[in-house]
Amino acid sequence: MINSKKSIALFDIDKTIYDDYSPFGIVRLLIEKGAVDPKVWAKIEEELAKYKSKIQDYSTTASKLMKVLAEALRGKKYSEILELNKLFFKQNKANVYNYFEEVVGLLKETHDVYLVT
Repeated sequence: MINSKKSIALFDIDKTIYDDYSPFGIVRLLIEKGAVDPKVWAKIEEELAKYKSKIQDYSTTASKLMKVLAEALRGKKYSEILELNKLFFKQNKANVYNYFEEVVGLLKETHDVYLVT
């Protein structure tokens, strides 16, 4: 019996397929478009300062940053946030590494491709 299910291909976004740290740019766009309160940026900077001054480690910082973003997105419409994320990557396509489009083209017939962070 032949298994017709596709395999999974996972790609980390930041510094793997995208030459920057996308969450910060995405948050700036969400603020610019009025999707989240501008005060969220101060909370992000506060957590980053703790990391840069070695008060907390990377894992703790990443976890806290995701909590800050999750709280900012609470109650927002998924479809609107998704569209703004798509807009961000469209506007910043130059930061996507050239190899990625070719690799996805090769994989998409046999794999479901997912981006993770």
